[in-house]
Amino acid sequence: MHDGPFVGGDRVGAELLPGFDKLEEAYRKRSSNKSVLDQIIWKLTGLDLKLQQYRRGEAFARAVYEAHGMKALNLAWQGPDQMPKLDDIGSPDRWYQRVTR
Repeated sequence: MHDGPFVGGDRVGAELLPGFDKLEEAYRKRSSNKSVLDQIIWKLTGLDLKLQQYRRGEAFARAVYEAHGMKALNLAWQGPDQMPKLDDIGSPDRWYQRVTR
């Protein structure tokens, strides 16, 4: 495991924003306790899909970072061929192998 922004939660957010831990906890609590109306609005607006995409992207980035470090994760920004494809999101090691061969 590498020391850096993903260790112990979102350390970057915690370092940059006082009270980040409380904000994140409130957000997660609110997200898990949506009323039926909230759930309908989220589905109608597509916010539920955006949240799923965010969570999958976060899990992908965390997995790459923890296995290979920030230098490897930064490979994603070197060009369109290095960007993770939909299939890569569920298999961070496959993405890493593809972009480092």
